[in-house]
Amino acid sequence: MKLETQKKLQVLLDKAVDYVCLAGGMSYEEGIAAIRPHFRDEKTSPAACLHKLVRWTYPTKEPDSVRPGLFYEILGLIDTREKFNSVFASLPENETPEIERVLNIFLKKILPFVRFTASQLTKILPQRRAGGARSKMPSQEDCCQICNKIRKDKRSGVPLGGKYQLD
Repeated sequence: MKLETQKKLQVLLDKAVDYVCLAGGMSYEEGIAAIRPHFRDEKTSPAACLHKLVRWTYPTKEPDSVRPGLFYEILGLIDTREKFNSVFASLPENETPEIERVLNIFLKKILPFVRFTASQLTKILPQRRAGGARSKMPSQEDCCQICNKIRKDKRSGVPLGGKYQLD
C-alpha cells in the first residue's frame, strides 16, 4: 500500500484498535496475549462462529481469504502493534477502498451498537454492592407516587415544604 494511503487509513485503524484496547482495559499486546489461547483448539475456538457472524452481517461476493482454523497463527503474526502495523502496510493498494469501508463500519456502526447494547444491558443487570450505607433514595415507584402527591397538593393549594412521605 502506498505511504499516503497508509497514513490516511492508519488514523482509522489506530482509532479502532485504541477503542478496543480501552474497552478491554489493556494494551494491544496484552489483549492479543489474553485472547490468543482461546483460539488454539479449532473445536472450541470462537473464530468459526465469529467468522460466520461477520459473513452473515457483511456478505461479500469474494471468496473467504481467511480460514477460521488459522486464526491462532494469524494472531501470532500480529502479536505486537508494530507487527500489526507492518501487516497492515503490506496490504494491496487496490484493497484500500474495502479496508476503509470495513474500518468505517466498525467505527460508525459496530462500536456504537456495542455501546448501545452495553448501556441497555447495564440497566437490567443487578448492581454490585460495594459496601457502605444503602441508598436512602426511594424506589422508582415511590418517587412517582411522591411526585403525583406533590402535584395533587399543589393543584389543591396546599402549601409545599418539608418532607413528603407516602401515606
